[in-house]
Amino acid sequence: MAALDNAEITKKGKELAKACKASAPAAVIISLLNELKTGVVPTEANLRATSIGSIVNQLRKNPNRHVAEAAGAIVAKWREAVHRDKLKKEGNTSNGKSISSDNISPTASASQDKNGKAAGPPKGVDPSQRTHKTDGIDPKATGSSTRDSCVGLLYNGLVYMSEQSPHKILSVATDVEAQIHKHFGPEEKPAYKTKVRSLFQNLKSKTNGSLRVNVANGKISAARFVTMSDDDLKSAELKEEEKKLEDENMRVAQVSREVPSITDTLSCPKCHKREVSFYQAQTRSADEPMTTFCTCQPCGHQWRFS
Repeated sequence: MAALDNAEITKKGKELAKACKASAPAAVIISLLNELKTGVVPTEANLRATSIGSIVNQLRKNPNRHVAEAAGAIVAKWREAVHRDKLKKEGNTSNGKSISSDNISPTASASQDKNGKAAGPPKGVDPSQRTHKTDGIDPKATGSSTRDSCVGLLYNGLVYMSEQSPHKILSVATDVEAQIHKHFGPEEKPAYKTKVRSLFQNLKSKTNGSLRVNVANGKISAARFVTMSDDDLKSAELKEEEKKLEDENMRVAQVSREVPSITDTLSCPKCHKREVSFYQAQTRSADEPMTTFCTCQPCGHQWRFS
């Protein structure tokens, strides 16, 4: 499909707005979105001139999940394209081709050196104190104040003790937020906010620096990061400590265990008979449930559960 000019983009935007107002079938709306996805070559200028960015952005809150996801994917694609274009222009202008260095925005100067290349953190800022504010980064990129705040929070988690450039961290933060929104959104849902806070705490953890580094450098993708289990998020050191604690508690439990009780409420998973002896012991940390050790009296099969 050939690239759409501004007049055609405006026309498509009106068709899309009209379809939404008339509660058209989701298939019709998604079809129009797909035309925009393939036909629009996004720039900050044409998105503003045609208002198409605002129209599509509003559809991310559409009650139909498929429409919301399609709109979200387009917004993310356009945002990334505009972001790349902005970085390219900043690289050119910082060479003195268009504007003087005095006119470069704080965000650009914080992330690029005089040759337009990606720079490290701002000079004079303690890596442990870096935030989007100290880096001169404005996290407003989604059109939603709630989501923008979450991008900023994730940025603060990723940038802790980091030597990477602000724009690199911002790119990762926006990708992570987009994936959270995709899997747990919209942003009004408690699950969305809970996931943002949880991932921020894991990123900011002083004992889990490897997770933060792996997410920031792309070794762990944003899509994988937001779907990792609590156990997956733990550092290797923490897992090893928990394993040692469990082994030690298991050893103690085996030495000083309770006298087994026999019950008919439990069924042996092997012979299915209901003559099972059991006892309970605390084998993990105190805030974890106790472990129940079972033995089938007729067949001798043993198992345990928490």
